[in-house]
Amino acid sequence: MSEKPCIVFDMDGVLLDTEQLVLQCWEHVAEEFGLIEPSDLCRSCMGTTHAKTDEVLCSLYGQDFPVKRFHEATRNYFHQLITDGIPCRPHALEAIRGLHALGYPLAVASSSREASVCPELEEAGLLPYFSVVICGDHLKRSKPEPDIYLLACEKLGVNPATAYAVEDSYNGIRSAHRAGMIPIMVPDQLPPTEEMRQLCRYIFDDLGVLYAHFAQLAK
Repeated sequence: MSEKPCIVFDMDGVLLDTEQLVLQCWEHVAEEFGLIEPSDLCRSCMGTTHAKTDEVLCSLYGQDFPVKRFHEATRNYFHQLITDGIPCRPHALEAIRGLHALGYPLAVASSSREASVCPELEEAGLLPYFSVVICGDHLKRSKPEPDIYLLACEKLGVNPATAYAVEDSYNGIRSAHRAGMIPIMVPDQLPPTEEMRQLCRYIFDDLGVLYAHFAQLAK
């Protein structure tokens, strides 16, 4: 086991600036699909898989809600928005490079599908720094269940109680906490709530502050 603790990162909204793009997509298709308050609905699904999102949509709008067509519409608009590639979150690339150089074992635990996670990380120049990448379609249960973080720790060969999880969503923080990890919140679209303050060890403004914290620990 490494003498430095492992750090497991969510991808969307933590490493890549995708959450605000997804919000735009939901708002764009809201009228076509009859969504009420699409921004709030989208935020409630942040950190979960497509399958979990489907459950939420069908519970609100009926079992005949066209989930496949909905995902196709949002995906098509998403690709219209990222003609120049998906931007990283502030200080993401510098922080990941720096943590890797300091010897911290790094992993990704994303609710998104492997078909999008690995190409997006590679395009952003981040993929080589992660020894383990776990995706939403590797498991049956989504965040906020602990499965994805437990699997990440298993693949890393570490005790969850000694590993950090970096998240921006409420579902992600709940997942990490239930896995017995040390949750860190770096907020994006969702502000810290009292629940998040109770569950998190740290809440950092951005990944630059997170890197400075772990760089100090490494001295």
